[in-house]
Amino acid sequence: MDLFELGKQHFILLVDHWSGFFEVQELTRTTADKVIVACKVQFARHGIPDTVITDNGPQFSATEFSAFARDWQFKHLTSSPRYPQSNGRAENAVKTCKMLMTKAKAAGQDPLLAFLDWRNTPTEGLGSSPAQRLMGRRTRTLLPTHKNLLKQPINEGTRDKLAARKSRQICHYNKTHHSLKPLKKGQAIRMKLPNATKWTLGTCTRVLDNRSYEVEVSGRKYRRNRRQLRASQERPPTPPAGMDPEIGPEQSSREPENSSIVNEPNLEHVPLLDGETSSETIGNLPRRSARTKYTPVWHKDYVMK
Repeated sequence: MDLFELGKQHFILLVDHWSGFFEVQELTRTTADKVIVACKVQFARHGIPDTVITDNGPQFSATEFSAFARDWQFKHLTSSPRYPQSNGRAENAVKTCKMLMTKAKAAGQDPLLAFLDWRNTPTEGLGSSPAQRLMGRRTRTLLPTHKNLLKQPINEGTRDKLAARKSRQICHYNKTHHSLKPLKKGQAIRMKLPNATKWTLGTCTRVLDNRSYEVEVSGRKYRRNRRQLRASQERPPTPPAGMDPEIGPEQSSREPENSSIVNEPNLEHVPLLDGETSSETIGNLPRRSARTKYTPVWHKDYVMK
């Protein structure tokens, strides 16, 4: 399950993990109650799933959604923050949905018919369409179809083909990737803070499911996937109260990056980015002009006080 925006419209997308069949519904607002109503509509149509996987958006972290999961008796799992690959099925479905809607709009066609045709198109290498894998049959489209093809067939080899396809994907993925050693509670790690480029020293505080970890960096706790963390041989930071835990052993010999005590720079040599203006610099610079002043010629006829 995922939310996405196209133009000025907001949508919620729910995709079946086994078949790849997805449903998309427009949202007037992206609040938790609107998301829950959309989920109830789809669950009433297709049945309540055993597990629902979402990202960590505020709609899915709300108390109302937790109560909804408890009342409708399904397990709610969240993907690793800032790691869309952990919810890859939903991300791929969103990409396909956006492509179909964009092409239909450009061609002046109904996007719902584009969804219908895509759902009945056999998936490459499988020989069956998402509609066949979910419903066990083809669904009728505007294309001329013999009535015998709309009967429910038996696809005994689909499961074996899906398993073989998954095995090939794992094989290709493992050629360029290797398994990372699991982290332990209390182990020193390095992590990139949001909007930062440097790896900051921190501590692994808890081991979570699905190769996720809870870490504490710079006094705050984050949840990250193993691929977003680096194991460190350094001593875990244990700073006293009021000290920045970002300063690790290897940084002790140099000035901390985010120290609360900053030397006043020479205001005449502060580099600014293009288009930026420093209000502090402008306020401290002298307001008088540095040009040489000359007495006007007409002043010689007057006594100036």
